[in-house]
Amino acid sequence: IGIQNALLFEETKRSAAEVAKANEELRTEIAERGRAEHALQEAARQWQDTFDAVGDAIWLLDAECRIVRCNNATVRIFGKQPAEVVGRYCWEMAHGTSEPPLDCPVMRMKRTRHRETTELQSGDHWLEVVVDPILDGAGNVGGAVHVVTDITDRKRAEQQLRQSEASLRSIYTAAPIMIGIVQGRALLHANDRMWEITGYAPEDRIGADSRELYLNQAEYDRVGRELYEGLVERGRSSVETRWRCKNGRVIDILLSVAPLRGENASNQSAFTALDMTEWKQAERERLALMAQLHQAQKLEAIGQLASGMAHDFGNLTTVILGNVELLREQLAKTGLEGGSLEMVEKAARDAASVTRSLLTFTRQAP
Repeated sequence: IGIQNALLFEETKRSAAEVAKANEELRTEIAERGRAEHALQEAARQWQDTFDAVGDAIWLLDAECRIVRCNNATVRIFGKQPAEVVGRYCWEMAHGTSEPPLDCPVMRMKRTRHRETTELQSGDHWLEVVVDPILDGAGNVGGAVHVVTDITDRKRAEQQLRQSEASLRSIYTAAPIMIGIVQGRALLHANDRMWEITGYAPEDRIGADSRELYLNQAEYDRVGRELYEGLVERGRSSVETRWRCKNGRVIDILLSVAPLRGENASNQSAFTALDMTEWKQAERERLALMAQLHQAQKLEAIGQLASGMAHDFGNLTTVILGNVELLREQLAKTGLEGGSLEMVEKAARDAASVTRSLLTFTRQAP
């Protein structure tokens, strides 16, 4: 009995040790599981925080296109709480329909098994929908990631840009002056007015250097030099020059240039060319008329001077002739010769004739 009790004691002692060891291993396993669960919970929390931090509405769809999860952006974009969204078909939320609309990106994605996108208008807002498939091991669509981005601001900016471009195109087309773009001194584009005035066709000049428009190489070089200096000093430049049209007619123009800004505008400039030919001709005619007026004014001044001199000289000749007659009468009484008086009288009458000519010239003769 003593031996049996001893053996039983040893067996009990060994079993207790094994139980204690098992308990310790169990506690260790429970602690590790706890840490693993905590790590999983932390990772899930971080994932959810990241999921909710995204500014786009993200939906996880099942194979039937039902929403199984959504982030907080859904509330901002669609005004729906997650509980109102989860379990509903994606097209109910995105399109407000009970069936998939025509050209539904989700339906297209299920056929192509690739990313599909679309843009749609919801009230005053524009939305971009991007759908990516979640494929199982066999390559079948088991779900999808459905992302909705509010692109209203972008659409409005695009609309404003289109309106601005349309306005600029209208100005470009309707402008009475020549407008275009050059790279270096080669023409890249010009409005219709350029071709109307110069007589060239776009295919004649687009891509070609502008040298052919100028009367000679020296003028071409001068214009280039002055325009470059103005661009360096002021950021824009203007110069007057002359162009030869296709039919040989020479026109006066005011050429103005300013550089284009932007990544794709290397060495490009916008120019305007104002046809001043008629104005220049009118200016030349005005200057000619001014010259004629000045000449007429000079002649008028000379006439006024000549008229005054003629009157004064006429008075003198009248006095001389009167005195000649008196001397002749006196000489006749004395019987003396008056040959010298004849010469004086002739000279006085010649002077009177010159006086009358001056008065005729000044249009003051009787």
